[in-house]
Amino acid sequence: MTFLLDAQELKTGLIIFRRGDVKHRNWYCRIKLPQADRYKTICLKTSDVDSAKERAFDEDADLRFRIKHDVPIFNRPFSGVAKDFLAQQKERAEVGEITQHRWETIDSVIHSQLNRYVGSIQINQLGQDRWTGYPIWRRKDAMARKKDENERKARQEDAEDRQDKKELAKIRAEVPKDRKGRVRLPTGEVSDASIRSEMSIFRSVMVYAAARKFINESQVFKGRLLLAKVRREEFTPEEYRHLHTYARKWVKQAPTDRSK
Repeated sequence: MTFLLDAQELKTGLIIFRRGDVKHRNWYCRIKLPQADRYKTICLKTSDVDSAKERAFDEDADLRFRIKHDVPIFNRPFSGVAKDFLAQQKERAEVGEITQHRWETIDSVIHSQLNRYVGSIQINQLGQDRWTGYPIWRRKDAMARKKDENERKARQEDAEDRQDKKELAKIRAEVPKDRKGRVRLPTGEVSDASIRSEMSIFRSVMVYAAARKFINESQVFKGRLLLAKVRREEFTPEEYRHLHTYARKWVKQAPTDRSK
């Protein structure tokens, strides 16, 4: 590592060093995890080498205590772990283990919903209450977004009546869009099916975190999703005939063989 300066090995698997990519002169320590090809790097918050060595040994002892008692070793916000999880899912999509559409769905849920809900919270601080509280938060959030959208539309209509071009441009810039720049207007209502799908992704991130030792296995959300599965009514004969007639025309209008 080019940024690693003045490295000193205190014992096998434990070194202290300074970083060349920062302005301060504080020491860091790097500890190798036993029986694993992983390291934990910690800022020791001192520029004194003797104090740095003492603190490095303390950190090494703390890490071994955590391993012995199955206490999480790393501490990261949910958004950081979710980012790594997304990268893993993208690789799965690239080799065909999941579809590209599935990856896009996971990406959208994490950025549009889950990161807004718990993104800044350290993942080892997430408890069962965050899991069970998600449906209520999700519905309240959707209602608040719909209210904001109604207010935006009212301001837009007023600006149009006044022909205020500057205000109109400002209001149009507020229209909610997804990460690809597509307009996504809130409905104010969220189906149980949508919440079930989002919560399954929420739990998948926690399972990934447990596998990476960011949390204990016991911290993975337990229990079934207490939301009703959506059961749709069957088509009436009239509806089926309409669908069948329209679909035949729709297929013929496909622009490419793949679309067809």
